[in-house]
Amino acid sequence: MPASAQFSRLPSSTVLELLTDWLGFANLRIRPRTQHDYAGLIRRYVADTPLAVRPLVDLEPGDLQHPISQLAVAGHVIAARHLYVLLRQAFKWAMKARKVSWNPMDAVSPPRLPRRTQAVFTRDQALKLIAEAPSDPLGNLWITMLGTGVRVGEALALKWSDLEGEVLSVQRNLVELPGRGNPALFGEPKSASGFRQIVLPEVVGAALGRQRDLATQRRREAGRRWREHDLVFPTCVGTPHNSGNIRARWKRFCLRAGLPPVRLYTTRHTCATLLLASGENPKAIAEVLGHANVVMLLQVYAHPLAEDRRRIAATLGKALSAT
Repeated sequence: MPASAQFSRLPSSTVLELLTDWLGFANLRIRPRTQHDYAGLIRRYVADTPLAVRPLVDLEPGDLQHPISQLAVAGHVIAARHLYVLLRQAFKWAMKARKVSWNPMDAVSPPRLPRRTQAVFTRDQALKLIAEAPSDPLGNLWITMLGTGVRVGEALALKWSDLEGEVLSVQRNLVELPGRGNPALFGEPKSASGFRQIVLPEVVGAALGRQRDLATQRRREAGRRWREHDLVFPTCVGTPHNSGNIRARWKRFCLRAGLPPVRLYTTRHTCATLLLASGENPKAIAEVLGHANVVMLLQVYAHPLAEDRRRIAATLGKALSAT
């Protein structure tokens, strides 16, 4: 049955009107950063295009497939994927709200994401990071991220009240809205499993001890300029760091330390990989990283180290040897 027949008995409205209505509904249930990103997607890829004024009564799946495919062909695969997800959510809501009687996104194909090999530090590189970090102004942050696997936003939102003895509680995430002058906000972790407690390795405990002394010194030097947020890793005046600045400083640290210029997220991948390579329980590792199950851990965060591959090859060689 043609899509036009599916919509013929319903009030006429356009795609942009539907997306605007959906975004107003979704904003009550999504995070501020997600609100901002969704609004930006609609503004950049829908609002000033023929799709925006396309009446729902005339809408065909091809009308929705076209902008997604165009973005992918132009090399903007991630943006194409985000637009696909947005449109799928919007039309799923439209079905429930009885604005449409058929979901045209059911006939739209998602863009294919390229496979990316995630970087991971070797054991020697991880040890080098720990050795070089104390001489860096943010070295205690680098060690904490490597030794706990916390995300960047989680690390920058840590408060001293989250630390009790050797146990660190992850309870919030730093939310940053793009644009100059937008204040940093604290939100909940990405999911319910993001709320977690981590028993700190000794090396992380030592780094946080140094960090407490450093924070006390900075508070004293800032004087009246200090803004108390109880943050473990504040700026020189006590406010939250900008994550973009943190990532830039991480790249400079890697260069000085002779480490590969990888993403800061590599610390999280390395934490998971080292734990798995040590034979720890994958379910327990997933809980430390804040995942609801082990599937994401094993598919995304686990990277066999070169020495593990050699050990496996030696084991297989012995099993296949006649002697």
